[in-house]
Amino acid sequence: MLRGAHPRQISRLLLFLSALELLFAAGGAAALRIGGIVQDSEGVAVAGVTVSVYDYDVPDFSAEFLGFQDTTDIAGHFEMEVDGPGDALLLLRGDQGAGRIKIAVTERNESLRLSYPVRTEIVLLHDNDLHFNFNHLEAFRASIEEYRDRCPNVFLLNAGDILIRHPDRWPCPGENGYYASASFMIETMNDIGYDAMTVGNHELDYIGDLTRRAMEKAQFPFLGANIEISTGNLPPLKSYIVLATEERYSVAVLGLSNFSKEGVSSVEPVETAKRYRFLTDSHDVFTALTHIGNSADRRLAAECDFLDVIIGGHTHGLLEQAEKIGGVLFARAGGTPGGHPVDPALPKFLGVVKIVMENGRIVEKNGHVETFSAVPVEAELEEKIAPGL
Repeated sequence: MLRGAHPRQISRLLLFLSALELLFAAGGAAALRIGGIVQDSEGVAVAGVTVSVYDYDVPDFSAEFLGFQDTTDIAGHFEMEVDGPGDALLLLRGDQGAGRIKIAVTERNESLRLSYPVRTEIVLLHDNDLHFNFNHLEAFRASIEEYRDRCPNVFLLNAGDILIRHPDRWPCPGENGYYASASFMIETMNDIGYDAMTVGNHELDYIGDLTRRAMEKAQFPFLGANIEISTGNLPPLKSYIVLATEERYSVAVLGLSNFSKEGVSSVEPVETAKRYRFLTDSHDVFTALTHIGNSADRRLAAECDFLDVIIGGHTHGLLEQAEKIGGVLFARAGGTPGGHPVDPALPKFLGVVKIVMENGRIVEKNGHVETFSAVPVEAELEEKIAPGL
């Protein structure tokens, strides 16, 4: 307590200091001016588009707007002051709906050129049925990084069967070899940055607890909405995951597989998918990542037209161009040719699904497959084989 000060004076001083603290806390972000031009795809100015600024970390699109907004004039121009610096979401709303753009609020945001309707591209990279083969790894990795450099919304998915359940086909003999090969596959997928994998029959047909121990190294989730696990030899599965784009659009990915044994039971995949139809109401893109085979995938597309994309596995055949089945895009990268031999001479496939949205609605979707020549990986694999389990 200050010597000689009256208690009321001390109380007022404390209130004053508290007010100063709140003032500095509220004013920590400097006001920065942002502005620019909104144009259509042909470069013509668009008037009457409301540009609203949202907090990037906690966007609340249910509210009319957060922060600041302006409406473009006849020249397509808008201008406002916002708190910054930092990331923000711009919501552009006009007579064709609303679209989102992420920007970094800096001192150089006074000459933005924005397009309306707002186009957003999402890329789903995928592979399936690798069966201990990760050939031509550097070219495969380089292609993935090129897509990530070109587009902020790139996700990498696997449609099952990275392992082999038949001991006579393991590249390295014995359970030690199986565990080393399984660990190599998981660790390689971690390193490349996979976002999710639907388990295949070769994962579900576990080898003691070795399959679980290898899979527990994964830094990505395993999916299987129609699979029930009641054994300690496999890790728990998620039914689906939700991936978020840079613009805060959401991509729901539902996993479906096809295997039963002791401790593993499966439910009919098409009927399971129908129970998850509710995901269409709360997400912008709905994808099924499956390991059920060509015929079942086609039936899934025919009976579940609420799906936007099916990325399939189990069937190894290459589907070079994704097919439209009704309104559903069906893609499959192609697995290890000839079943599942481990051979460095085999090619590696990367499926590429592109989804284009305008103002949050899908307007285009297509897919193709890239093929890579093989490069041996045995030397790297041998280094991972420990003398004991």
